[in-house]
Amino acid sequence: MSRPTRRALLTTGVAAGLSMPALARSADAQTAKAGDAPTTVSWTLHRPFARSRDAISDALADMATSVATLTNGAFKITIAEADEAEQPQLLADVGAGKADAVLVEPARAFGKNTVGHLLGGVPFGLNARLHRAWLIDRRGLQLINAALGANGLLALPCGALGAHMGGWFRQEVTSAAGFKDRKIAIDGLGAAVLQRLGAKPVTLGPDAARRALQTGEIDGVVWGTPYDDESLRLYQNASVLHYPGWWNGAGQLALMVGAKKHAALADPFKLALSLATAEADRAILARYDAQNPSAVRRAVASGVDLQPYNEAMLDTAFTAAEAEMTARAEASPQVKELLASLRRMRRDGYLGQQLSETTFDTYMMIQQRKQTL
Repeated sequence: MSRPTRRALLTTGVAAGLSMPALARSADAQTAKAGDAPTTVSWTLHRPFARSRDAISDALADMATSVATLTNGAFKITIAEADEAEQPQLLADVGAGKADAVLVEPARAFGKNTVGHLLGGVPFGLNARLHRAWLIDRRGLQLINAALGANGLLALPCGALGAHMGGWFRQEVTSAAGFKDRKIAIDGLGAAVLQRLGAKPVTLGPDAARRALQTGEIDGVVWGTPYDDESLRLYQNASVLHYPGWWNGAGQLALMVGAKKHAALADPFKLALSLATAEADRAILARYDAQNPSAVRRAVASGVDLQPYNEAMLDTAFTAAEAEMTARAEASPQVKELLASLRRMRRDGYLGQQLSETTFDTYMMIQQRKQTL
């Protein structure tokens, strides 16, 4: 991760056509005109992710530095550490105006709010690249923020984990029926689908999940990416690592800010925050893409059995996921509109990718297996 390069990119102001000094002068001028608006702003950004998840913590530190640089020190963001289990409460505090901002993984933060879960990604939905296209170019983010505004929230995409692996298990899952009665630590919409398949999802923090897997209190854990899972040493307590993680192919993270606090910012401050957040969004996924393969190799070297879910099992899970999402859409006009938009992107996106990226990727994977790369 090259921090100077990312900061240099941001401070050029390329996306806005402004140099850093010009942006800072614009901020000074606008806040001076605003009358009641302060000429300096200080926010606290809560980071409910362990410091060991360096792809996230490093990018957020860079983001805060970039915002300060772009505004000539007038907009300062201080990062406060928090426990991952605090995400729902911190999110509520931001919406109520009691906190400035929090980075969240929607599957763990939004509880029963399906709109929020759609922000992060859905079972058998979009991969990280297509999800970003949906948010930005197909108005997905605009629709989501229109709905979340009622809760006092505004979402800014701020990193993606990409598709996860399919969970760490004490015993192999050979069919959809194999999920029945298994206790699995998992959050979000994936938990609802697994429940339809007869599993018993449980919500546990990372350390508690590791201990429960070790003692046999639970049968499996779905947590982060292989790179993150390695820091929990899940490979020491599981005999099988399944793939793919069909419950979320995007793994989108979001910087959640108070809608009123964001509206009160001078426009150059909003621009600085947008630029810095967009760069963190890019950097986090790049870090995971670079580090996950080595983490998988180390897991296999430790003795973990790497096993794919078979197509019949995935077909059954796909049917259950579609039924779960359709039921949620029928219960909410907002979810219905969002899901219809996402499904159109899924249909079009995978049509396009199978004609270009997927065909190219498949050939390159064949070469990888031939050990020619």
